[in-house]
This record gives sequence, structure tokens and C-alpha cells, in this order.
Amino acid sequence: MSKFYFMILSLLFALSLEANMSPFFIQISDALGAAKSGDSKLAKDIMVEFQEQFNALNINTVLSNDVKQRLKAVLNDTSVENIESLSSALIAFEKEQNPVDYEAKRAKFKQKVMPLYKQLVNATKDRDLEQIPSIFKRFYDSWQRNERVVGDLSPWHYGKIETSMALYRMAMVSTPSDIAAMDSKIIELGEFLNDFLAGNTKEIKVDGDTLEELKRNLTLLDEAKDLIGIDNAKAKSNILNFITNWPLFEGEIRTRSANLYNAIESDLPQIAADIDSLKSINMLNNIIDNINSLDFNANYNAYDVAIVLIREGVEALLIVVALLAAVKTGNLQRAKAHILGGAGIAIVASVFGAATLSYLFPLAAAGTNREILEGIVGILAVVVMVFVVAWLHSKSSLKAWNAYITKQINRAVASGSLLWFGLLSFLAVFREGAETILFYAGMLPKVQISSFISGIVGALAILILIAYFMKFITSKIAMHNIFKLMSLLLYALGFKILGVSVHALQLTNIVPNSIISPIPSISFIGFYNTLEGLIMQIAYISSVIILALLMRKKAV
Repeated sequence: MSKFYFMILSLLFALSLEANMSPFFIQISDALGAAKSGDSKLAKDIMVEFQEQFNALNINTVLSNDVKQRLKAVLNDTSVENIESLSSALIAFEKEQNPVDYEAKRAKFKQKVMPLYKQLVNATKDRDLEQIPSIFKRFYDSWQRNERVVGDLSPWHYGKIETSMALYRMAMVSTPSDIAAMDSKIIELGEFLNDFLAGNTKEIKVDGDTLEELKRNLTLLDEAKDLIGIDNAKAKSNILNFITNWPLFEGEIRTRSANLYNAIESDLPQIAADIDSLKSINMLNNIIDNINSLDFNANYNAYDVAIVLIREGVEALLIVVALLAAVKTGNLQRAKAHILGGAGIAIVASVFGAATLSYLFPLAAAGTNREILEGIVGILAVVVMVFVVAWLHSKSSLKAWNAYITKQINRAVASGSLLWFGLLSFLAVFREGAETILFYAGMLPKVQISSFISGIVGALAILILIAYFMKFITSKIAMHNIFKLMSLLLYALGFKILGVSVHALQLTNIVPNSIISPIPSISFIGFYNTLEGLIMQIAYISSVIILALLMRKKAV
């Protein structure tokens, strides 16, 4: 069985081999930030580290030599212009090393998006106001899943398409719907889509950096808030200008809060359409407050990096160590292989899972889809946990344990049942691992490489100490009592994981969210004051009690 796990790990590792440019882009981002703040020494130190790592690639092409030449210029003068020039060269080199078939991606975009656009055109022509909102939602969802190729190839088209969609939506949700504006914007939207599909590309020019652009446009929303009820036309115009400029600085929001990013895209057109309603005023205030609450200047340090891994890792570690403690006798060595193999595969799968989510859902990888992943995998882990704890519970009396040792369960039967241990270990680690990697993906642009590495090393050291402490404690307890203790621990973790998982799905609107106001939430134990979560956890507790009674009856 250990060979089986090793083969899977080897295959996954082989698939991951490619020229990874991400660390270099992060270093350029760090150096650019240092140069803009006037810290030329820090910028040069970062570029020296960049040079060492880039030379280690040992790649000799025309484009790699171009990177090296521009890097020399940066080391002589760490000006913003030189660093930006290096960034352009690195982008060209990255495309050479990891070529993307953009024509195929353009064709895929056409296949996925254009049929829904045509449905929206027909519904608009037919004045089918009942069906238009649902068709628009399907079109918009398809756009979000496939928009990356547009942003990569032609930022200008990306911005125009986003703006046209927002203005169409604003006309759609107006009371009554603005048919003339809908007709105009659906035609305009089609022109931009077809121009992109024809192979045309165009860059966007931004005066200054994107953060400054965001700050300038935020004043438009502040003014709009003050003008509502005084000059609604001007307030609406300000919001429309913000929507038009949005593609220039949306990345500043997207990388910090996926939920706020989605709220801005979906709510601002509705606010502009119904400018003076109390609901619109509250929505606009929330958007402005949430933007202002973001810390655009904060950088992460080693402590922040370590806390993420420790926070996410301890729960998975508890389950894995508990399982290892429960099977530490010689007769269950194959179960130990299942557990370690499942955890090892989960670590590698976490990397691939996080990368896949980032690619398929680039706009919400750090937010919505991470919550969905956590919710679904968490519920699966709880289901498997029930079966594992049933096995542990059946060995929790001294009589049952001695009988188990004496009989030495048939190895084939044992192997079949013990696969549950490997599956639970995999789910426990994968659930936390993929989420951790997605967290780090969002942190990397704001943390020094040295701080990131030291944070990871420190967190791993702490987790190892926790694991050894748990191992020491379990070595002092009789085996049948370990089964009893681990059963209780896994039951408690199951309760928390179930609550957190249901809550994650509620945050993403996958599961309804009916608040029970008199009851407080206790997030520490995974209890949230919603009807759906309460029902699920009551069902879980009931199944645990029934299972315990059945095991006790069977033991008698």
C-alpha cells in the first residue's frame, strides 16, 4: 500500500514541473514598492536575491538574456522606470517558458460565452422582461468563469465589456426597466465582444498607479453619497463614472476582498438605477465603508504567515495524530500507512486544488470558492469520521480490545475497513491545506520572501512540537482508553467541522441562512445561530448517540 501512495505522489510531483515565475514577480513587486517609497537599499537587496535565483534557472535564451541585461541596469540604478522595464522583460520570458495557446482560449471563450450573449440579445429584442434577469445572470456567470483570457490579451476590451455589462444591468433593474438603454448597451456589448474575438487587442493607459486611481475614484462615491436627495442626476453620474473607470483599479479590491469585489460589480448598477431609495443609500454606504476599511499599505510579516499555517494545521494535525495513536500497535501497521499516505497525498493535492481554483475562479479564489471547497470537503470529512469513530468505539472497552488483539483480524478484511482511516486523513489535511495555500496566494504580494519562508519554517517547527507532545501524552495511556479518548476527540472535532462547513456554504449562498436571533453564535466550537446549522448538528449528535448505543448493545 505504501508503494501505491508513493506512485501517486510521484505522479503528482512530475505534473507540477514547469518554469515557475511567480517568485520573481513577487520580488519585482517588493522592489517596486521599496523604490516608490525611496528605500533604494532594500530595492537593491531584493534585486540581488532576484539575480541569484534567476541565474540558478540556468536558462540561456534571447529573452532570458534580455532579463539579465535589464537586471544589470536595475542593480546600477533602482529607479521605478528600470524595475518596470525589468518586469516587462520578465513577462515576455515567462510567456516563452510557459506558452499559452491564446487562440484556443479565444475559441473556448467564444464557445462558452457567445451563445448566452445571443440568448440575451434575443430576450432583449423580444422585451421578455421576466426571463432577461435569469439569462443575464447566466451570461454574467459564464463571463466571470472565462474572462481571464480577455484581461490577459486585451485589457481595453476587458474594461469596455465590464462597463457595458454594468450599464446594461443598471438599465435592466431600473423601475421601470430602461428599454432604450438596454437596446443600446446590448449592441455596444456585442461590438466589444466581437472585436475581441476578431483578434484585436489594445492596452489600457493608467495615469499613475492603480492604488492612486482607486483613491481618486473613491471620491466620486463619497460625493455621490452626499449628493443623494440634493442632486440625484449628479450622484448617478458619479456612480456611472466610477463604474466606467472600475477596470483600471479593480485588482486593488479583488486581491484583498473577493466578497467586496463581487458586491461592487453587482450592487453599484442597482444603486445607480434606484439612486434615492433607502436600500440604495445603505448599500452605497456599506461599499464605501468596506473600501475604506481595507488596509492598502499593510504588509504581512513572518508572524502573520506562521499564524495562518498553525491555525489551519492544528485541526488537521489533531485528527492525524489521533488516528496514528489509535493504530500504533504492530497489528495495524497498514492502517498507519493509509493514514500517512492519505496525509501526504492531501498535501500535494492541496497545491493542485488551490492552483486549479485560482485558474478556474481567478476572481474569487481567495474568497467564495475557498469557502465552498472548505464547506463541501468538511461535510465529507464528518461523514467519513462517523465510520472511523464507529470502529474506534467498538475497541474502546478492555474486553473488546483484548479480543481484537487475540483474534488478529483477518488482514484482508482489516485492509478493506482501514481504508477509511486513509480517506479521513486525506480529507482532514486537504480541507485545511487547500485553504491555507489560497490564503498564502493572497498574502504573497505583500510579504517579503525571507519573511514568508521564516514564517513557514517557524510554523512547521511549532506543529512538530505539538505532534510530539500529543504522541507523548498518548504513549502514557492504555490502548483501550486511547480509543475511548480519540473517539470523544473526533466526535468533538466532527461537531465543529460540520458547523464551520455549513456556515461556509451559507456565506456563499449555497445553503440557506435563517438566523435565530435569540441564540448567540459560538464560533470557537463551530456553533452558529442559524436554523440550518442547528438542524445539521442536532442530526449529527443524534447519530452519534444512536451509534454509541448500538456499539454498547453489540458489546453486551
